[in-house]
Amino acid sequence: MAVITFKNVNKVYENNVHAVFDFNLQIKDKQFVALVGPSGCGKSTTLRMIAGLEDISSGEIYIDDVCINSVEPKDRGIAMVFQNYALYPHMTVRDNMAFALEMRGVPKNVRNEKVAEVAKILGLEKYLDKKPKELSGGQRQRVALGRAIVREAKVFLMDEPLSNLDAKLRASMRNEIRRIHNKVGATTIYVTHDQVEAMTMADVIVVMKDGFVQQIGTPTEVYNNPSNLFVAGFIGTPQMNFIDASLSKDGVAFFDALISMDASFKDGVKSFYESQLEELRSDVEELEKLIAEHPRKKKLFSLKKKNKKEAENPLSYEAQLKNKREMIEKIENIINNDAYPIKLGVRPDDLLMANGENKSSHENRFSMEKVSTEMLGHDVIFHLERDGVEISISKPVKEVDLEVSHLELSLDPNAYYLFDPITGSRL
Repeated sequence: MAVITFKNVNKVYENNVHAVFDFNLQIKDKQFVALVGPSGCGKSTTLRMIAGLEDISSGEIYIDDVCINSVEPKDRGIAMVFQNYALYPHMTVRDNMAFALEMRGVPKNVRNEKVAEVAKILGLEKYLDKKPKELSGGQRQRVALGRAIVREAKVFLMDEPLSNLDAKLRASMRNEIRRIHNKVGATTIYVTHDQVEAMTMADVIVVMKDGFVQQIGTPTEVYNNPSNLFVAGFIGTPQMNFIDASLSKDGVAFFDALISMDASFKDGVKSFYESQLEELRSDVEELEKLIAEHPRKKKLFSLKKKNKKEAENPLSYEAQLKNKREMIEKIENIINNDAYPIKLGVRPDDLLMANGENKSSHENRFSMEKVSTEMLGHDVIFHLERDGVEISISKPVKEVDLEVSHLELSLDPNAYYLFDPITGSRL
């Protein structure tokens, strides 16, 4: 198998779109790593750089101790599974799975033996003489997986392989892929925009946004200890609730509730902002130098789609510089006015209900009005609103009154998060 190492990897396209920024990561032998994030975050570009389908603008990628920057894709020891299966329609399942071996000159009897062995693992024995058009989506995806396994590659790359399947089939295929990984043991990098896939399948999750790595950790670490607002809101279903709050001398105030805090907490927040100012000013200086040394197009870039207006490249150096200058201005204003905004985060299943039999003795109570409900079988989600703020709460159906219209809630003192709304950092 293989260890994969990224060292300061960047990808900049010819139209000056900077798709991946300073990517650093080491993937251990036999590890299953998921790159997760919204569309345009750079995850597929990162995968394609490993495969050799995209050039690396700067930095280095190693498989074991070999830098693969200039190694031909066919010589990298990699097998890739695509979103659209990429099967040859005129070939049978057997021939699709054996094609890479045939190209390498493997004798026919050995090819047939390997294909039969993998087909048994994937439950494809009775489909070997069929063509892709005769198969279901799940069966075609298993053929694509089988083709990768037959190659006995050191590294498996999977680019959103389940996105074309229905919800039930996706769930079963998640288990199938994880089972195959445990059996085959190849180092696997799996790209997905679906955080449920990442949480249920991966040993390690890499959360990305706008080309930057936001957090790296196990599913449990990323869920329980999100490093910033983006990760907290992206990981977890239903999504974490966010409520605007403010820091007073007594604690964090929101609605008509208060989270009591020691006076030292406010001093800590002020110190945090001061350190953020130093970092931001340093970043501004560095960006100004980069722009001076490598002038980038300041004009809008085309989306190349009919009836679409041109839009500013959100990943350009100029956009970063503008954003950081705006953040500096906001932080300076906060410090000068001694008024610290806070973003309070709490997961829907961590909110406590103070109604009826479930009346809570906890402090930090506040009230919300019910807008709607979602029945999920065992659980129910209440969608609530107050002063234009919408949140949700998830509870077992047996524990709640479904007809209630006004809910009294409180925070579990051990299950909430505080974030800086300017930088997004967790406090």
